[in-house]
Amino acid sequence: MTPQNHPKTALIERRHARSLAGYRGERSLEYYFSFLPEKGSYIFHGLRLPFLSNHFQMDVLIVHFFIYPDH
Repeated sequence: MTPQNHPKTALIERRHARSLAGYRGERSLEYYFSFLPEKGSYIFHGLRLPFLSNHFQMDVLIVHFFIYPDH
């Protein structure tokens, strides 16, 4: 544990709080994911994908295949 009088304590606590909030937010989505049909639904976590000469990250990507019925 970082001592309270350490110059970086406030920074560490802010970063930890932000990280914890993000973790809790992602965990809370699992409840809603449970309503997706198992067949035709895919959930990808923590993707890092190339784009041009860089990369981008996605916490969660949901792919769901649905075919509209004919009228």
